[in-house]
Amino acid sequence: MSWHAGAHPELPIVDVTLSGLLTPSELSDVVAGTLSLASSHCHTRIHADCGDLVGGHSFVDLYFAAGDVAATDNAHALKEAIILPGFAPSAERARFCETACMNRGIAVRVFAGR
Repeated sequence: MSWHAGAHPELPIVDVTLSGLLTPSELSDVVAGTLSLASSHCHTRIHADCGDLVGGHSFVDLYFAAGDVAATDNAHALKEAIILPGFAPSAERARFCETACMNRGIAVRVFAGR
């Protein structure tokens, strides 16, 4: 699995790119790294491109990851856009992530493309 997170050079957003298999521990790393980067740059917008993601984590992992995000101080200010994976089971997980976050008051939406 490969992932990369970085602050956009011109816009106040954090860009995250995910591909391949994402294990539960890597999911935790992505969440922690993205939140740390957003906090250090004072950004509240996150763009997660999951177009090449093929799985490796479960719905339960996503449920707990959403809880981790909700436990942060500025969770209510975060807004995330997720680009849906092309792999159908992973797309279902992305939609679940959207629901789990929205249920916790975190603005997350999934999109078919950029």
